Amino acid sequence: MIRKFFPEKYVESVYAIDLEKLKNDKIEAVIFDIDNTLVPYFVPNANARIKKLFLKIKEKGFKVGILSNNKERRVSLFCRDLNIEYVHKAGKPGVKGLGRLIKKLGVKNHKNTVIIGDQVFTDVLCGNRMGIHTILVKPVSKKDDFGTWLKRGIESFVISLYLKKR
Repeated sequence: MIRKFFPEKYVESVYAIDLEKLKNDKIEAVIFDIDNTLVPYFVPNANARIKKLFLKIKEKGFKVGILSNNKERRVSLFCRDLNIEYVHKAGKPGVKGLGRLIKKLGVKNHKNTVIIGDQVFTDVLCGNRMGIHTILVKPVSKKDDFGTWLKRGIESFVISLYLKKR
């Protein structure tokens, strides 16, 4: 049961993800969370480093999307300059939003998708429930909204179990 909360990989940041390995693993689509995965929740736009990363990901031939539980205004503003597909109010850890985004991206086999996020109970669980690859990253900021802050203590316990099993 606890394994549903374990990611396939746990890395320092989105910049530590090995894109060549993803390519070799036949990954077609890379799906990101925004808040505390790419930027702190209070930062409205993608910075130059994120834009450069997304350009590199696209140049490697991956389809790229954003899956967020946040409101449309926040998600559309963030995605506008990146020119990528997104689903807002995704309902993670439910999988309906993820399924919609995978369909929007035109991925034929959903198993050729990876979801990358900073939360065990939303991003990782959502990906595992859908049967896709999962990568957990450390949060980019120590500041969280109140709901996320409450979950971080339990998440740290799950992550410690994951690290012991690894």
